[in-house]
Amino acid sequence: MSFEDPEETLKAILADVALKMDDDAAIPPEKVLVGGEFEEKLLSNYFAIFTVNLGDSGDEHIINPAMQRHVVEVYTVKCFAKDAEGLSAGRLRWDMICQVKQVIGARSKSPGGILKMIGVIGVKKSVRIEPTPRLYAAEIRVKTHRFPKVGEP
Repeated sequence: MSFEDPEETLKAILADVALKMDDDAAIPPEKVLVGGEFEEKLLSNYFAIFTVNLGDSGDEHIINPAMQRHVVEVYTVKCFAKDAEGLSAGRLRWDMICQVKQVIGARSKSPGGILKMIGVIGVKKSVRIEPTPRLYAAEIRVKTHRFPKVGEP
């Protein structure tokens, strides 16, 4: 019996982000990476990188001991960008935050897959100054709700 990974559902949702260059031209989807681990060298091939990882395992409530559980987990979506030709990383980071909020909000009641509800619960921004160029990053916390049967992970 196979089980769907909620992390993969979140990655699929994030694939819908539509980012823009400073001149409002769309960033091609092949220049945006949605993955699990961040390596700075990847920014030489991509304008924007999103990672998704389980933050807090959260709470678990038994709804009906014979049939179903309510599992609440918090995932961290991290956004990374560096300045590039025609692209301000600080502005792109803000665009990334807004787009994550938009796609999560649009799918909050029906995210698909194993997830039944999702929502953004917090954002934290940071800038690494040294070594140059600056690395702009953000962490977006996303609360998820799923209702697996007893015995499923």
